Amino acid sequence: MAILKKVRGKYSNDNVIQNLVGYIMNFDKMPHRIYGGQGIFMYDAVQCIEIASKMFCINGKQAEHYVLSFTESEINKLTPDIILCLGYEICEYFENRQAVFACHEIKDDIGFCNNQGYVHIHFVVSTCNLHTGKMNVLNYNDFMTFAFWVSALLEKRNISLEHLIKEFN
Repeated sequence: MAILKKVRGKYSNDNVIQNLVGYIMNFDKMPHRIYGGQGIFMYDAVQCIEIASKMFCINGKQAEHYVLSFTESEINKLTPDIILCLGYEICEYFENRQAVFACHEIKDDIGFCNNQGYVHIHFVVSTCNLHTGKMNVLNYNDFMTFAFWVSALLEKRNISLEHLIKEFN
């Protein structure tokens, strides 16, 4: 059963985008290099998101951070290509905002991940709506709508979203 979590954090300091994107794009945690984004140039994801955030949403929370984790039994249903597609499909929920995702894996010599099956996808989403310039942060009800979106995408792949961890500040 997959777990979706909104990671608690103020994410309002000057280096927040650089720190978050730098953390999720750590290639040591990504042996398959599964990553992507929307509304950004991947070669400079940090600068793209920072520019938009500083132009429009100067004060307050600059980004949101979500993690989707999978169990060992679910990993057997996922290939790197499926995870990549899933990352892009989940980003579509944030249609007017910039987003970047990266899959972190624990790999061993026998395959895609270790026998614990700990694979998870991080999502860093700008709070700035590129069309309106307004800050857009998911509240509890918005998060539940997002969770239903993710659940529907997972169900297409015979994976259930059984756990939501909602940490709001």
